[in-house]
Amino acid sequence: MGVPPTGKTVRGDGIIIYRLKDQKIVEYWGSFDTLGLIQQLGALNIMLKANRLVFEIAVLPEILHRLKTLEEKARKGVFVE
Repeated sequence: MGVPPTGKTVRGDGIIIYRLKDQKIVEYWGSFDTLGLIQQLGALNIMLKANRLVFEIAVLPEILHRLKTLEEKARKGVFVE
């Protein structure tokens, strides 16, 4: 995840739910407090910066391209629903 080791002790909360049928597990669901863990490690700012960088590199250019295309169509009077 790009976060250097901290050496900190952390506590993680979570839950697992099992659905039983005929005394056998047929389904299960689980959830873990990942945000709480990241906060305890002091890694939230690092994660946010990394996500922002990924957004700027991978997503933002595509959004800007689509906006430019829509602007060009609007100037030509071509409207898309």
